[in-house]
Amino acid sequence: MAELIAMTDLYREAAEGWASGAELVYLPLAHALVASSPIALAGRRMLDVGAGTGAGSTALLAVGADPVAVDVSIDMLRHDRARRPPALVADVLRLPLADAAVRGALAPFVLNHLDRPVDGPPELPAAELLFFTDIDFE
Repeated sequence: MAELIAMTDLYREAAEGWASGAELVYLPLAHALVASSPIALAGRRMLDVGAGTGAGSTALLAVGADPVAVDVSIDMLRHDRARRPPALVADVLRLPLADAAVRGALAPFVLNHLDRPVDGPPELPAAELLFFTDIDFE
């Protein structure tokens, strides 16, 4: 629990800076990742895990998906709230979703926040499609 609080504190009041900095890099990457889907995402309810300021959700919306954003930081989820999809404040390791709640998950920028990223988030709901970025930890 202490690690979760520390992670939340790292992003408190950081959303504006994140959106004008890191998101400029993350947004094109999220679009490329979503574009690589082997199936059409239009109309699919997709989970955007570690949503931050919304790069993944924006990419999902662009192809007609129905994203639900999840992040541990309420401050990040509040950024530009008017254009954002529904959101949940939750720990990626303890997602409060039923298995049938989503049909896929996008987690493009969250694995680096996990203690054991090679295991991935253990509680992603059963989904037909999962997207993760490839991160080299060596």
